[in-house]
This record gives sequence, C-alpha cells and structure tokens, in this order.
Amino acid sequence: MIVISDSGPLMALAKVGGLEMLRQLYTSILIPPAVYDEAVTAGLALQADDATLLETEYRRGLFEVRAPSLTALPSPALLGPVRTRASG
Repeated sequence: MIVISDSGPLMALAKVGGLEMLRQLYTSILIPPAVYDEAVTAGLALQADDATLLETEYRRGLFEVRAPSLTALPSPALLGPVRTRASG
C-alpha cells in the first residue's frame, strides 16, 4: 500500500522510534517537497534529532520526495445536476 505523509506524523514517529512501523505497514511512502523542507531541512537548521533521523531514513530509501502532479478535473457537464431531497 502507498501512503502520502505530512510532516507531523513523520516527526512524531521519529521522536518515539516508530519509523520502522512505516516500513512494515507500507510498500511506498511519499512526501511532497514542502514536507521534506519542513520536517528535514528546517529541522536540521534547528539541530532537531528527529530531523537527523528522518534525513538518514530518507537516504536509506524509507520515503520518496515527489511533487504533486496537476490533474484536470472532469468537465462540469459530465458531473450532472446536484439533486437534493425535499424536506417535508
């Protein structure tokens, strides 16, 4: 299973030694570049232990940094009218 993570769960799991659990639960862990910047780059600037651990795990391949891609939304004409149930 693939999961996309935010910085909060990564930092929390790093602080409590729970990153190995991610490896056991998911085949692929993706994070956006902004999450890497917040959890690792900014954390390293603050000399945070969890950021050091996250950087090490990133280099080992625990997670992949991947930018979100833009996807076109369906045309409104294809969606159909919104119907509501009349209250009575």
